[in-house]
Amino acid sequence: MTIPATAQKLIKQFSLGFVATMDANGHPAVSPKGTFLVVDDETIAFGEIRSPGTMANLGNLPRVEVNFFDPFKRKAVRIAGDVRVVERGSDEFSALIGRWIDTWGELAKRMGEKGADLVKELFNLDMMVTVNQTIDQDTA
Repeated sequence: MTIPATAQKLIKQFSLGFVATMDANGHPAVSPKGTFLVVDDETIAFGEIRSPGTMANLGNLPRVEVNFFDPFKRKAVRIAGDVRVVERGSDEFSALIGRWIDTWGELAKRMGEKGADLVKELFNLDMMVTVNQTIDQDTA
């Protein structure tokens, strides 16, 4: 399905998308993702930054609906479709990461990191944390 130009413009201006997935028990889950890009006329993508619940849900059922909202015009865009996860280290990830760096700067370097790697790093700094614990931006 082609994403209309008006929808692409809204996504570019308001890149916070609310991603709806289903968990393994069939329960709906919605999670905000603030790193969306319009890749082409048929594809949007978000950079995964510590989203274990969303990624687990996508592993069970690789379909989403994403909602973007322009609060000033009170207009919204809903996009639904199948999901393909692009892993860090793949050729496709290497081709996309430059676009995220251009848009999101330093934040892009955190895409595709594993939460367990951060926990291990923080343990080495004598900080006791869990993978599901909320930590502040300075600590992360």
